[in-house]
Amino acid sequence: MSDLRHVSPVHMLLIWIATLVKQSVRQIAVRMCLLAILSAALVQSAPAMAADGAVHAFFARQLWTGASDPIIDAVMLVSEGQITAVGKRGEIEIPATAIRVDLPAGVVVPGFVIAESSIGIAQDDERTLTPEVRAVDGFDLFADYSRYLSAGITTVQISPGQQRLMPGQTAVVKLAGEDPSSRILSSTESLRIILSRESASAPRIYEPPVGAVSVDNPLDPTIPQVSQSLSARMAGLRAVFAAVRTGKQDESGRLDLDALRLALKSGRIRISASTEAEIRAAGLLFDEIQNGQDARLHLILSGCDQLKTVLQNEARIASTGFVLKPQIKPGQVSNPAVPDFDAEPEKEIWEFAAELLQRGAKDAVAITADADSDLDDILFLAGLFKRGGLSDVQTLQLLTSNPARMLGVSEKVGTLAAGRDADFVVLTGAPFDSGTLVQSTWVNGRQVFDREASSRQTLLKASSVYINGQHQIMGGSVLIAGSQIRSVGSKVSAPADVTIRDFPGAVIIPGFVDLGTGLGFGGAVSRISLSTKLGDRLASDDPAIAYARQGGVTTAVFAASDSPSPLLVFKLGDKPRLLKEPAGIRFSMPANLTSGVPALSKTLAAGKAYADAWTKYEAEMVAYKKAMTEYEAELARFEAKQKAAAEKAAAEKAAAEKTAGQKTTAAGDGSSGQEAGKSESGDDKSSERLPEKPGANSPDSNQEKPTAEDKQDAAKETAEKSTAASDSSGKKAEDAQNAGAPVKPAEPRKPAQSAAMEPYRELMAGRIPAVVEANDLKAVSAAVKLFREEFKLATILVGAEQCYRLADELRESGVSISVGPTMVRRVENEVINLPQVLSSHQIPFAFQSNATTGVRQLPLAVQYAVFRGLSAEDALDGFTSSAAELLSLQSTIGSLEAGKDADLVVLSGPPFESASEVMAVMIDGEWVYERGENP
Repeated sequence: MSDLRHVSPVHMLLIWIATLVKQSVRQIAVRMCLLAILSAALVQSAPAMAADGAVHAFFARQLWTGASDPIIDAVMLVSEGQITAVGKRGEIEIPATAIRVDLPAGVVVPGFVIAESSIGIAQDDERTLTPEVRAVDGFDLFADYSRYLSAGITTVQISPGQQRLMPGQTAVVKLAGEDPSSRILSSTESLRIILSRESASAPRIYEPPVGAVSVDNPLDPTIPQVSQSLSARMAGLRAVFAAVRTGKQDESGRLDLDALRLALKSGRIRISASTEAEIRAAGLLFDEIQNGQDARLHLILSGCDQLKTVLQNEARIASTGFVLKPQIKPGQVSNPAVPDFDAEPEKEIWEFAAELLQRGAKDAVAITADADSDLDDILFLAGLFKRGGLSDVQTLQLLTSNPARMLGVSEKVGTLAAGRDADFVVLTGAPFDSGTLVQSTWVNGRQVFDREASSRQTLLKASSVYINGQHQIMGGSVLIAGSQIRSVGSKVSAPADVTIRDFPGAVIIPGFVDLGTGLGFGGAVSRISLSTKLGDRLASDDPAIAYARQGGVTTAVFAASDSPSPLLVFKLGDKPRLLKEPAGIRFSMPANLTSGVPALSKTLAAGKAYADAWTKYEAEMVAYKKAMTEYEAELARFEAKQKAAAEKAAAEKAAAEKTAGQKTTAAGDGSSGQEAGKSESGDDKSSERLPEKPGANSPDSNQEKPTAEDKQDAAKETAEKSTAASDSSGKKAEDAQNAGAPVKPAEPRKPAQSAAMEPYRELMAGRIPAVVEANDLKAVSAAVKLFREEFKLATILVGAEQCYRLADELRESGVSISVGPTMVRRVENEVINLPQVLSSHQIPFAFQSNATTGVRQLPLAVQYAVFRGLSAEDALDGFTSSAAELLSLQSTIGSLEAGKDADLVVLSGPPFESASEVMAVMIDGEWVYERGENP
């Protein structure tokens, strides 16, 4: 959706607030005020859309106006969102400045108009009569309606509710559009009344104090109306409309009779009625309402299952609109009631539709789905009405012009005619045909839905399909999914929603490849080094590209005049797409071969040395990565052993500490004897001991008797020595273990990288060719010797017009030739058809134009070579598969095979025949040219 494109953050905040307040019908007034403020803000401050008045010309294979038979090969002019002209191509004058929009595969029909829906419906009010409620006030203009747009629905009638007797006033809105205010086509389309069973479950608000009708206040019983029966619903409505006629007011304030009087001025009353009894009651109620009105009202009956009663009243048919709902769930099975076989068989809904149209309701019959969830299949449901004998035009009118007239918006939508809004749908096939789907939807000339290109599939049919020059399929088909070919064959399976393009009598071939052009940059490019990246500079607006591809060339090669310089390959689509860069290196053989060839050889040798250094490094890196894998595995095993040894050492250390601790404890216990000599009172009883023997404490002895502290210190010292010994033992064990650790391999040294030398790595590896310009025989021979024999490079010779003289030698050498721009030359009264000579000697060749806009003429030059003896098959191979192989792009382009790019050309006849012309060109699954376009 593009509605929020110009909405500021402040406006977005207002939108969010408005969305929050829509939860209750009682809050709709608040929400409407906010939306009004928002609309005003958008008008005053939002940036205006560029109104340049440009005319868009839409071209279609078929265009159904919604009012008549389809126009074949049609054109529709659109300006500022409105249709200015519709007609057959050639009969409509198209302005020279018109923007062309081709819809070649599509069938254009008006945008579908749904005459009744509950899209965007607010929650039903608990009251059963709310004529003041307007559906438009609760409709979110900024919600996502892509689901319905994808079904081709552009305009819908919306309802304020669907489960109350009088839910309010309906509206008609568009589901898309740039200007929110212009999307409201009718704010009060009709007053809705629901007599069918849906309104029978209104909640009870209070118990009425009297019977069905009160003499004092006849409106009271209708306010809390339970509506369990049709008679009760009718009684309440009659009382209400009687009050409207007499001008009374509801003194209780529960019913807004003024709003009801205003609603009747819309001129339409929509009554939902299903059964015969409800339809009969609807007719009687409408007549009573009509009798109290000055202006003529219009009745719309919706949801009618049985129309026998209506069919018996010719006047009713002529003055009533009918919205029919087929009671079918697409793709599902239901269990209807068993019919009474003795009674007259009931008519199907499409039979009623056909009879209504025959009896005078020419433009007053429309259809809708039974539920909004089924609107996705409205095209399928409409097709069922052909069972009633309706033509395709009549059936389409049930979805377009009829509902537009019924809703009073036919001056805006419903038909494709001058002055109407450019709301239209592009279908993949004829309306109501099996498999037809909506391809795109447009509102006011702007695309609001497009089936994803990645999922869209196209089936091309032709009298003949050339996979390449050697393989042809008569009566073939090509299935394309997105940008790639899905399948090729005589009978190709395809999904039901496939878009079919049939080209009877035509031939489909692969897109051509031009091996040398000046396209892509709007002119010549010089002073290009090998480090230059040209792909980012491709010009999307190069007019020469659009002109050149009309000859059937879909892929081009560009090379600057410098030597050496990079080649790039790109697609000639509306936005050029880079395929490969560099795709090769262009060299020129020097004019002075004596001095120039050694210099060129030196350049190639430097390139080879650079490439060899990287090749060696890459090989060493492979060996290094393998060695690292082995090292990591060995290191893991080593660390596991080391961990086990460490755990063992730790255990031994813990054991040693435990032993030392036990000795310390034992030494400390020896002091208890001294403490035992003290009494409980603290007196030292040692004074009562007898004197020591003489000599025990003589001055000759300097040692004192060890105390308890001395013993503890000694024990601690012993423990520390034991621990140190243990640590020393563990360190020795650890050193012993580390001695067996694996050695990590050394990483190879990476060569210095040079952007200017990088292409040589591809060249020397054979992944890209050397494209060598050699203009005479000596240059050709020198090129073969240097590039092929000395450096063994894939080589394509360019400009070698005299190489036919060395055909045998060239075949043995394995070089290829890029032929062009001259294919056939006259030498000494002898016609030399160079591609024919190369083909006869089995020398691979491709074609080059060496031009810009002249690329378009390259197929014509090749056609002349075919005229002079070159086989069409060999010419086609040289233009497609051989060229792709020379560029190492055969997996992507060059032939029509599953998985390859969808690049193809549609010819009016066999390739390279004089009368054959290019009818259409496809690149990457997109049509980039069809015959009849301006260059």
